[in-house]
Amino acid sequence: MKPDERSESAAQAMARLALALATTKTPDDVMAAVLKHGLIAVGATAGNVFLLDDTTSLLRLASSRGYSHGFMDAHASLSLDAPLPVTRSVLDGHARFLTADDVASGYPWIPRDPLGGAGRVAALPLTVSGASFGVIALTYAYDAPFSKAEQETLTTVASLCAQSLKRALLAASTERQERRTAQILDSLGDAVVTVDADERVTFANVSACEWLGHGEPLEGRLLADILRDPEARDLLGAVRATRFDGASWRGEVLLWHGTRWFDVRTATLDAAGAVVHMREVTHRKTVERQLRHSRERLLLALEAANMAMWDWNLETGELAWTGQMHVLLGASPTAPVSFDTFVAQVHPDDRARLARIVGDLIENGGVYDEEFRVVHPDGVVRWLQGVGDVRREGGRSVRSVGVNFDVTARKDLERALREANEHLEAQVAQRTARLQDLNAELLAMAASMSRDLSEPVRRVMGFLALLQRRYGAVFENREAALFELVREEAERAATLIEELAHLTRHERVTLDVKRVPMDLLIAQVVSDLAREVQGRRVEWAVAPLPVVNGDPRLLRLAFTSLLHNALRFTRFRDVARIEVGSERTGNEVRVWVRDNGAGFDAEDAPRVFQLFTRLHPEGSGTGVSLAHVRRVIERHGGRVEAYGEVGVGATFTVILPL
Repeated sequence: MKPDERSESAAQAMARLALALATTKTPDDVMAAVLKHGLIAVGATAGNVFLLDDTTSLLRLASSRGYSHGFMDAHASLSLDAPLPVTRSVLDGHARFLTADDVASGYPWIPRDPLGGAGRVAALPLTVSGASFGVIALTYAYDAPFSKAEQETLTTVASLCAQSLKRALLAASTERQERRTAQILDSLGDAVVTVDADERVTFANVSACEWLGHGEPLEGRLLADILRDPEARDLLGAVRATRFDGASWRGEVLLWHGTRWFDVRTATLDAAGAVVHMREVTHRKTVERQLRHSRERLLLALEAANMAMWDWNLETGELAWTGQMHVLLGASPTAPVSFDTFVAQVHPDDRARLARIVGDLIENGGVYDEEFRVVHPDGVVRWLQGVGDVRREGGRSVRSVGVNFDVTARKDLERALREANEHLEAQVAQRTARLQDLNAELLAMAASMSRDLSEPVRRVMGFLALLQRRYGAVFENREAALFELVREEAERAATLIEELAHLTRHERVTLDVKRVPMDLLIAQVVSDLAREVQGRRVEWAVAPLPVVNGDPRLLRLAFTSLLHNALRFTRFRDVARIEVGSERTGNEVRVWVRDNGAGFDAEDAPRVFQLFTRLHPEGSGTGVSLAHVRRVIERHGGRVEAYGEVGVGATFTVILPL
């Protein structure tokens, strides 16, 4: 290309560069235009634009043209401490124009990119108002000293680039800040609107568009066109007053056809403009209304229940009474609402105690629940109960809330009940003593009867045996049957006398309490009953059993009676099944004996353990053994239970304390 043609091309490129810089808006567009048109305008082969990062300690590659990817990657960031033309130009604000020899001798460590040219180099600082914020680096394919005209042209290009790039960077920063501000305002959930001197909306965040524009954009619209609802007149008037008088305004506005409440603030903005801040308070207003209704209902409830409420601010000393507090205390209706008024009405015998309790609560916090007396003007003493608490914040008591209510009727009833209980306890004590005397007499009589009857019965048994030996062979069938009946009744009488003797003897014996392994005890009882099961099919199912506290001998007698009873009432079964198991419930242990025998009606369960009770008259029992079991277990502090089903079986449970 001829010199004239090259000069004309450079001029055209410079013109295109100036036009592009005048119309570009973003930093990337500015840098792209500089490298596209600027390289042609100054005849360079390749170029880079570096910008200082936020720390101002690094140059970062912001735009590049004409270099290989490897070269660009190697120069993605440069420390200002690195001895390079670009870093020194940024630091001192001076351009550097270097020939290839200058680069080779002054900066031999700089790699050259063949694609970008190995000729001369220019480093042009981007400076605005004396401060450098970046640098343009240009390389050429040929080598020659920079003429004064070339240096001026390069300096002009750098200046144009710096001005345009700074403007674009500021615009981008402003846009980012505005976008961030808008995002923050949107995230607040409040509405923010700004209007100019013509009351035209210049900004409205998302909430404002939703609340005032039903989701439609508001910017550019007149505020009067937006606030058409009659309910919004106060808001429109407040904005105008703010614009004209500069007076801020705050109030609550009901919008959306009376369904939504907003707390609104207005303030001046710029020249005759205004800013409107809105926060929805519908929920708060609803809660306030509910609280108001709750307070009204509370007052009605307090009055109906003859109660009164106090609310005491312990930080300010302010005390509020709700309900008929003066009436409850017996104070004059004109008496001041104060703790002194309260104390003055308390019965003299209760004042010191109550003052001490209240003082301790104020000091340490906690729950208050006390009964006390008050004296009314007519001398009548009434009982009140106070229930409340003292709340603490930051290590100090700040508030006390509670109620007082009249409990005179309850106290009168308690006194009457107490007197009745004392009278009843006296009667019970008398009857218990009488029952103990009767029981002792009964035991003495039973012991006497067993002694007095045992000898005659033994004689009868002896006579019957003698008759059997001498005349048994000559008895007719009827006579033999009658003789056998007499013998069985005599044996039953002997058994009854023996069991009565056991009963009276065991009632008088002192318990020898030890740790009793029930596994071993039941095994011994089963062994003792081995003769009872001869010739029968009996299945024993004995689960692991606990160790209990008791008299081993008496417990063995009790469980012998229970297991013997189970064997007796399963004798009609082809296979008798007897189970022994246990479970722990709380502080008790339950040991049961279950069989598949004759059982009994569930309605008869309360009678099973009564003395001389026989639920199966055809059986051979005396009605004493189960009563004996009950007495033994009760002496151990326990109890017995029975459950049965006719034809299915029965379960007898011994419950002992642990």
